[in-house]
Amino acid sequence: MLRTSRPRALLVTVVFLSLVAAACGTPRAESPAGVPLPSSPNAVESVPEVSSPRVGGLPGPSWGALPGTEDALCFPVEDLPAPLQARADTLLARALDNEALFTLWEPLKPMSSVHLERTGLARVEALEGERNQVSTEHPDLAVLRELQEVVRHLHCGAITMTVVPYRATQDSTRSVQVTVVHQGRLDQVLERDLPFWGQWGLVPGASAHAVVSVVEFEAPLDRFRGYGYLFGYPEHAVTFFTEAGREMQETGEFVARDFFQIPVHSSETGRFVYAVPPGHDPLPEDEWIRSESARILELYRAWRPRFENEDGTLRAVEMLRAWFEVEGGVGLPRGP
Repeated sequence: MLRTSRPRALLVTVVFLSLVAAACGTPRAESPAGVPLPSSPNAVESVPEVSSPRVGGLPGPSWGALPGTEDALCFPVEDLPAPLQARADTLLARALDNEALFTLWEPLKPMSSVHLERTGLARVEALEGERNQVSTEHPDLAVLRELQEVVRHLHCGAITMTVVPYRATQDSTRSVQVTVVHQGRLDQVLERDLPFWGQWGLVPGASAHAVVSVVEFEAPLDRFRGYGYLFGYPEHAVTFFTEAGREMQETGEFVARDFFQIPVHSSETGRFVYAVPPGHDPLPEDEWIRSESARILELYRAWRPRFENEDGTLRAVEMLRAWFEVEGGVGLPRGP
């Protein structure tokens, strides 16, 4: 997704484009080509085991609360006009039905794609550095103002959303990505992989927006590794995808790969997915991610019917508030 005039680098870009975006209404994997995260589930710090409380007969979170993350208001969308409240519910519902479930419901993944907004705001004829790049009356600016206002209200404890433009453009098109981040898990990743993040001075406590922005606008191979860690894939997958990108840059040849697929509510494939070498036998890290995600998905599917409207839409804000209320905060996942 980084601009380049070299065909071989462009090939890397094309492969990666489908990795980090979740298109609105179009099921697309965060990383069909494989961008990874925790170096190993064993590297994730364990938290004290707690019992599984129940709300109305439904099992609640199986993780402990993360201290200091309580919000006075969880997803304070009541401050929004009614149409934007509805959009907030739609955005969260789409997130829960796809790979962002594993960041919102339980933070298996530090970050997940939520929405991709395609705009016509990219520079076309104006010179780099000129002030007048786009008309202030451009309709896409109004769309983004509304999106930013909705996203600004979608926070709860350690959960936050961020809006970052893609560096890559095509003609006048520039996409803007919305991601959801769990700050506690992000801090763990920044600490665990400090030899990588330290080159930008990113340490635990850095804002999600700063981290995602740095990664998005970095050189391709740093971008691949950074997104891999953020999206929660194992070290072996992160390194494979990054080194495949390096080989493609050097040779111009596509590197063969298979894909490790994790089902989500909306689809069995194509959403939570990362690249592995052809014929890859699942490692313990892969199996742990598969089993934990299956457990989380089963729990979500048990809760979901109680918060469905007659037309099948989901009262996502109400549902997440009820879920978080079980433990009184947004917590960290159990260790493997």
